[in-house]
Amino acid sequence: MKKLFYIFLFFLPAIAFSQWTTISSGTTNCLNSICFPDANTGYIVGNFGTILKTVNSGLTWTALSCGTTRHLNSVCFINANTGFAVGDSGLILKTVNGGATWTESLSGINYAILSVDFPDANIGYAVGASNLILKTSNGGATWTTYPSGTATMLFSINFPEANIGYTVGGGTMLKTINAGSNWTSMWNNSITLIASVYFQDINTGYSVGRNALSSVGIFFKTNNGGTTWDTLSNEIFYDLFSIYFPDANTGYMVGREGKIIKTMNGGSTWTIQSGGTNENLWSVCFPDANNGYAVGNNGTILKTNNGGTGLSDLSSKLGTLNVYPNPSSNFVTIETSSVLTPSRLSILNLSGQELLQKEITETKTTIDISTIRSGVYVVRLTSKKTVEIGKIIKQ
Repeated sequence: MKKLFYIFLFFLPAIAFSQWTTISSGTTNCLNSICFPDANTGYIVGNFGTILKTVNSGLTWTALSCGTTRHLNSVCFINANTGFAVGDSGLILKTVNGGATWTESLSGINYAILSVDFPDANIGYAVGASNLILKTSNGGATWTTYPSGTATMLFSINFPEANIGYTVGGGTMLKTINAGSNWTSMWNNSITLIASVYFQDINTGYSVGRNALSSVGIFFKTNNGGTTWDTLSNEIFYDLFSIYFPDANTGYMVGREGKIIKTMNGGSTWTIQSGGTNENLWSVCFPDANNGYAVGNNGTILKTNNGGTGLSDLSSKLGTLNVYPNPSSNFVTIETSSVLTPSRLSILNLSGQELLQKEITETKTTIDISTIRSGVYVVRLTSKKTVEIGKIIKQ
């Protein structure tokens, strides 16, 4: 039986804490997947056959020719030179010379392939818009299909080691312990849409998506190889598309409208970062704990070289404001246990933009929010020694 936990997300405004930089991609095509086989060399794939490469840690990107205009959905590199890209209509591409040339493999299927993963140089797996799972044992020369035992399409696949792997899609999580020959359902829940799965080792893994009924982002963690999954509700009102952990404690999730979310304690608490974009982010990758990248719509590439923030995690120093009525359409009252003067009250959107602000001297104040648009907002009270955070839902 799955346990249910609640995580309270601390929304840190981008004005002081955002350390993500927009990098020019040279394209407006949607960028769907990113992979760094080493600290300097990285690859991105996207719509209309887009493949980009960097050899200088993401400072500049060069477009590569791959001979197709089909959408490319996922990329995986075994080393700096040998890699695979998969896409629509069963497309599988391989390069052995760092993307200078690409060769198409015969997948034997004609549906979109959405995710590819290689646990070693010869063995690889791919899944997509079908209930079949593709496997190669000869470095992509030939591929064999295996039934997954589910009727849903599969969005993501990850093998922490040669024999043990996981795939997710819709409300399905599947596991294999015999190198893909058989797959066992971890759970099947029609109200969850699971977009991405990532395992640090054979026991510790994560997956993200959204609740199909409430559209609330959802996050799952297992410490026992998927036997049980903790469901952590983080009260974020947008889809999550990709998750990546560069080490045991530090992880990142990205999703709709440019949201980047970070944990520094293995998922117990999370902080929202601002990448300075409202574009959907489809993929995130960190070759190490500090240097990371996220890609998405409209050719968006974001980079950080300090883990996304220039300051230490402030979640332990934050207090929580009492906000009522909540939701509200006109006025909200904001209450704190004490006020240190001078104190500044601000309302910010989820990108960190300040919409309203006022100086306060009392423990309780009422704010008119009738002029701001419907949505979720952050209320922040700052003084010289404290920061308190709350959430407003404007109807």
